[in-house]
This record gives sequence, structure tokens and C-alpha cells, in this order.
Amino acid sequence: MGSRKHKKSHARQVNRSARPTPVANSSRGLIIFLVTLASVAIVFTIYTTNDTQSANSAAGVDAKARTSAGLQTSISRAATQQQPTPGDNRGPVASRGPVNGLPPLPLVRFPAARPPEVLRSVYEFAANNPEVLNYVPCFCGCENFGHVSSHDCFVDHRNQDGQVAAWEAHGMG
Repeated sequence: MGSRKHKKSHARQVNRSARPTPVANSSRGLIIFLVTLASVAIVFTIYTTNDTQSANSAAGVDAKARTSAGLQTSISRAATQQQPTPGDNRGPVASRGPVNGLPPLPLVRFPAARPPEVLRSVYEFAANNPEVLNYVPCFCGCENFGHVSSHDCFVDHRNQDGQVAAWEAHGMG
């Protein structure tokens, strides 16, 4: 009789030890989840890093391939290929050279993404080089409002002599 009880209790212990505990199941699931999450994060990081590096290397190769003479010929070639439309009526444009007495930058409701010094230099470039901005396409999507080039994104209107009278606030964002 004693041996039967001993066999039953031993069988129960074997059955209990063969069964995984609920804590072990939940920790194994957590480990699998964390490993999967880490794998996805690593793949995503590698994917975005490769895209950025390939874009930077392509830009670096392109920049190294050009010389200053080649850059000047490509700019003059682009200027001859993309003439302003005949009906383009923006009014007088100042001659190339430093512009003094520029109006203050427009006030906008939300702060700009760049420091004010950077914005001021961009707006000064727009005032000093209007012929360059006529050939740069507008990337802000404002062509729906009649803007044709980046010139329109920065300068609202000019005086009779071609100096900037007011900035377009749209170029701030």
C-alpha cells in the first residue's frame, strides 16, 4: 500500500514538472516579441541609412564631377534653355548687386524651422539675385496661387526702381 502511494505521488511530480508554468509561457512570448521588435528596428534603420547614404554619395559624386567652369556652363545652359514666359509681368527687377535698406522679414503666425539669421540670408539672396530665382522652380506647392518660381515665394512686390518693398510671408514656411 505504501508503494502505491509513493508511485502516485511520484507520477504527480513528474506530470507537474513536465507541464510548463504560466510564468514561463508569458516570458517566452515576451522574449519572442522583443526579438521580433528589435529585428524590425534594425532592418528599418539599415534601410533608411542606405537610402540616405546613397543619396549623399550620388550628390557627392555629382558635386565632385563638376568643376567651376563646368558649373558655370551648366548654369548658362540652363538659363538659355528655360526662358521666362513672354507674358510674365512681375514688374521691375533690381540689378544684381547688394541691396541696402531691405524691409524687415514678415511676421508669421508660427515660428520658422530655421534660425532668423539663415532666413535673413535667404531673403537677401532672393533680393540680390532675382534672375537666379526666376529659373528655380517653386517647391512649396504654391503654384496653385499663381506663383511661377521661387522669386514669387520671397518677394511680394518691388518699388519703381526694382528694390524690394515687401516680402512675401509664404517663403517663411
